Amino acid sequence: MSKKVECIYKLHSKNLDNNNKYIGSTKDLNSRMIIHNFRNNHNIIPYLYNGLENNFFFEILEETEGLSTLELRQKERVYIETCNEPTLNQVIPLRTKQEWKRDNLEHYNKKRMENYYKNHEENKRKKREWYANNKKKKSHVNIE
Repeated sequence: MSKKVECIYKLHSKNLDNNNKYIGSTKDLNSRMIIHNFRNNHNIIPYLYNGLENNFFFEILEETEGLSTLELRQKERVYIETCNEPTLNQVIPLRTKQEWKRDNLEHYNKKRMENYYKNHEENKRKKREWYANNKKKKSHVNIE
C-alpha cells in the first residue's frame, strides 16, 4: 500500500497562450489526481477535467504532514491569494460571504441592479397593494 501524500499542488496549462492555473490541497494526492483525471462534472471547470494529463502540468508546491483539514485549507488559501496570476479556482477555501462580496463587489452590484430593474414593476405593484390593504389600519391608530 502506498503512502498518502498530503500537499498543496498546482496544475498549470501546457498551452502557453492561456496560462490557466488551479491550486488545490489534498490529504491523499493519488486519490485526488484520480478524481481530477476522471471527473466528468459540468458544474466544475470542464476544460480542467477533460484530459487533464494531456493538457496540464502538475507541480507540488508544498508537502505537508499531520495538518488538520482546516490548516491545510488555510495554507491552500494563502497560496491562491498570493499567486500573482489569475487562477481557475472558483472557490477560495474558508472565504466568508462578506469576503466574497468585497472581492466581487462589481459583480455583486451588477446582479443587484439587474434584479432591481427586472422586478421593479412587480415590486411597485406589491407596495401599492400592501399600502391599499393597510391604509385603513394606519388611520385608526388612537393617540391618547
